[in-house]
Amino acid sequence: MKAWARKPRNHAAIGTAPERVPACGRPRSAWRRRGAGGFTCSSNPGGMIAWLGTAPHLARVCTVGQLEHEEVQSVMILRSTIGAAAVFFGIAVAACPAGTTAAPRFAAAMHARMLHAGPATLPAKALFALSTDTGSLEYWPLLAKGGADPTGITGGPTGVAGGALAANGDELALTNGNGVILYNVSTGATAALPDPDGYAADVAIDTNGSIYVVNFLAKGGNVVMYPAGSGAPVEINCGLLDYAETIAVDNEGDIFVNQNGAFTGVVEIPHGANGPDARQCSKLALKREPGYVGGIVVDPKTDDLVVLDDPDLCAGGKEGRVTVYPKPYQKSTGHSVELGANCAGTIRLNAKSSMMFVGDESVSGGETYILQRGYPSGKPLGMYSGGDPAGFVTIPNTLPD
Repeated sequence: MKAWARKPRNHAAIGTAPERVPACGRPRSAWRRRGAGGFTCSSNPGGMIAWLGTAPHLARVCTVGQLEHEEVQSVMILRSTIGAAAVFFGIAVAACPAGTTAAPRFAAAMHARMLHAGPATLPAKALFALSTDTGSLEYWPLLAKGGADPTGITGGPTGVAGGALAANGDELALTNGNGVILYNVSTGATAALPDPDGYAADVAIDTNGSIYVVNFLAKGGNVVMYPAGSGAPVEINCGLLDYAETIAVDNEGDIFVNQNGAFTGVVEIPHGANGPDARQCSKLALKREPGYVGGIVVDPKTDDLVVLDDPDLCAGGKEGRVTVYPKPYQKSTGHSVELGANCAGTIRLNAKSSMMFVGDESVSGGETYILQRGYPSGKPLGMYSGGDPAGFVTIPNTLPD
């Protein structure tokens, strides 16, 4: 999930042209602070900054007259070094200017949330998510019209705000920036899978139980596979990957990555006789994604490829476009529905492939929630709110996820 958490928005200091600037805040809306005092920014000649899908530009040092809250910020910094460029990815606590205070509404919401003391009897069907408020797991019972005020899980993984989720049975796979955390929601069993090659931006699981993460890197970003039953990472390097962002695997083990780079769109890494064959990776000729990449998933029931994007750059136009491609995946056979979202990112299906879940946020960017829609029709079926979710997935689930 990561797309949803890293889309830039324009802000401007008083009397200046709009600039994309980093600021204090949570990952989902770090670039959307609405401080009453506005931003005051100055150029920082010591570094460059690049947001997903944008060219590097001078970093800005910003202070804010008044902030809504102090939480976690996800940043990608591209700093110049002598003779080379080094890419740094970080999940860091926002360093807010002296004198700023957190608005009480966020803290109150966190304390008011019901807490579920670790593994116990859970709903037969639930939507699990990572909270950007707490960096911990939360869940809603799956209901026909959605729900509000999720239950937080104590004793589970923490500090993973902004991560992505996939599920295999009762076991969740969570990306935490430098690898994968496995957490069984029934038993509480936890394990860690290190990612040696970068920032784990999204995660998928194939029909055999192998886990795949896509690393959010420029020029050389890759996929890491953890074969079923093994915690040893296997690197899958495809030269076409560039700011790779979301990942899916089909029933045959083919890998699909949706990215915002020199080539914005879907790259396929086919499954060969000995596993994924990165030497044969290729760009898929699908419908153009003119705005932001949102997500990708495979329908396990039909093997259809499902692509989410925001064609109008989250600027109030046609956002949350879902395009379903039957095999063979071709532009001419893709069918699109528009969900009428504000700024959609991340898509998951339920176990029966009868509903889809799409991350969205309020117009102001101050709240995130999950849309529940009929699949593939896009019919509105409510939403899940109250927990400021990032990555999410349902249990039960059907592989590939």
